Amino acid sequence: HQRIIELLKPSDVLYDVMAGIGPFAFPGAKKKCCVLANDLNPESYKWLQTNMKLNKVGNAAQCYNMDARDFARQQMKPHLLDQWKSRKGSYDVHVVMNLPALAIEFLDVFNGLFTDEELTQDNVVLPMVHCYSFCSGQYGDTMLEEMRQTASRHLGGSLPDDAVIRQ
Repeated sequence: HQRIIELLKPSDVLYDVMAGIGPFAFPGAKKKCCVLANDLNPESYKWLQTNMKLNKVGNAAQCYNMDARDFARQQMKPHLLDQWKSRKGSYDVHVVMNLPALAIEFLDVFNGLFTDEELTQDNVVLPMVHCYSFCSGQYGDTMLEEMRQTASRHLGGSLPDDAVIRQ
């Protein structure tokens, strides 16, 4: 968690697709990032909103109670398109998928999410996706290769060579 929070800068955008009670969302909002946080579980969503209030982030984060794929298509995509059109200056975009038992299965939502035309407009800042997952293999190169293959399968194609997989 801390490694990702340390990556965030005040100008960044954070989409917390499976936010739970907000362990990424409220620290991101406290760092003055633009945060959209989502969780399908109504109880988690309730506590996500409560944690935003308790951590005094005010309107720095928007919270949603949706399926992760619906959130990506209906909230994240239009919001990111708007960021590309309206923002100037340097910023990074992060997508956190922190549901280790299932998150990797949701990577398919990125396949075809944007059209070629949308991706060739000015100011496109592609997101860095942080997807947490469990692995059945031993730690080491074998496990990392298993994760690369699993992620590729759910994305519907190979991961780029510069994609980083960490244990």
